[in-house]
Amino acid sequence: EVVREVSAEDSGIELSLLGQSKFLQGNLDGSKRDFREGLSIAKQGDRYFSKSLSLLLFSNTYANLQPKITIQILGMVDGYRRNKLDEQLPPLWEKELDSAIVKVRQHLHESEVNLAWEEGKKMTIDQALDLALQTLDEI
Repeated sequence: EVVREVSAEDSGIELSLLGQSKFLQGNLDGSKRDFREGLSIAKQGDRYFSKSLSLLLFSNTYANLQPKITIQILGMVDGYRRNKLDEQLPPLWEKELDSAIVKVRQHLHESEVNLAWEEGKKMTIDQALDLALQTLDEI
């Protein structure tokens, strides 16, 4: 028997992945519910990894519905990583980021993208989580 201990923060990531999957299956209500729970769990924790991966999954999922908010959140994640951590994104994260940016650019003018990105860089990670949670209520 394999016993695996799962942290609450890991559960937040898993719920965010489930939210993304449900969105792709056309289940918007289920997606929103799972993202709301996953982002709330991530926010309660203290690990940057859990918070930022949940935000990247949220951003890639809802980029077509909320492009400005998406690019703000992505600006925060990228700015935090560059300024606080000084490290590269793991390949999966880079793929999520790039995919979301491509979607956003289909909806916003380049100047709007740049402005929202800069606004996002000024946010804290908890402000970005709050923005994502608020956005779920508005979708």
